[in-house]
Amino acid sequence: MEEAQEHKIHVKGLPWVATEEEVSDFFKDCGKVTRCECPFGADGRSSGTAFVVFSKRSELDASIALDGQMWPGTERWLKIQEAAEKM
Repeated sequence: MEEAQEHKIHVKGLPWVATEEEVSDFFKDCGKVTRCECPFGADGRSSGTAFVVFSKRSELDASIALDGQMWPGTERWLKIQEAAEKM
């Protein structure tokens, strides 16, 4: 049943210009990113958040260890936590 579960994090504090590719690249040392989504607000602008899905639980745990890190080239700290399941 482990394979069916998504290993997803929610990232807050991203710059509005951050791309899905840049976010995936930020987490590359944690493991295999299987999907990255940077949602947009109703105004069409980036929400400054992302959902990143990893292939394994250990990779998710490694990404959460980066909580509080600065986004490269900025003074923006990131809030990284496990994404809550939708009911």
